[in-house]
Amino acid sequence: MLTFLDHAQVAVFALLFPAVGFVLYRHTASGSARLDRSPRLPRYVSTMGAQWLLAGSALTLWAVFERPWSDLGLALDPGTGLVIAVGVALAAIGLLFEQLRRVRRASAEHLSDLRRQLRSLEPLLPRNRRELRAFDALSLTAGFVEELLWRGYLIWYLQQLAPLWLAAGGSVLLFGLAHAYQGPAAAAKTGAVAAVLTALYLISGTLWPSIALHAAIDMLQGRTAYEVLRKRGELVV
Repeated sequence: MLTFLDHAQVAVFALLFPAVGFVLYRHTASGSARLDRSPRLPRYVSTMGAQWLLAGSALTLWAVFERPWSDLGLALDPGTGLVIAVGVALAAIGLLFEQLRRVRRASAEHLSDLRRQLRSLEPLLPRNRRELRAFDALSLTAGFVEELLWRGYLIWYLQQLAPLWLAAGGSVLLFGLAHAYQGPAAAAKTGAVAAVLTALYLISGTLWPSIALHAAIDMLQGRTAYEVLRKRGELVV
């Protein structure tokens, strides 16, 4: 049964939080003529803090109303679905490691296309080792928190109002729209990734394979971007 607190929780993480992120991203992008002076590190830390607060409130609501943890996707039920989801997640992570390996071996000239693809994400990319470590922490946070909220909580919430297939599709659409600040292409790509993560959740009945894959995607793509910038001499010492 939905409560006012559930409506408020979803409104905050699915509507308010993306809107604030959009404004802050545009401010950072327009005000960062010198990338070494852009406020990436404080932004990483504040984003992590906000995400853990949202996760904490969701978990608190779940405990207070004594809801089954399986409904939030945090239970673990071994079975064929879990084996399939873990296999897909490991295969995808392996491909991400291979991409990182190839970038590390490539020359700067061969990375021009990849560098252009990173243009819309430029204000978010780590530019030194300290920022890279913070970005890793942010990736781990996003892996857990965003799966908990956007897959676990939001699908459960929408399923109180619509069939499962529509609830799952709605969560994918909203997740993609939440990343619209990165541009249409990035939003569409994020939506496609969200569809895969959602499928893993529905197949396995648990969020844990999706959590692991989400964290790995963010972390390894962040490190791949870092390598591209390093090879092209765009890091800040």
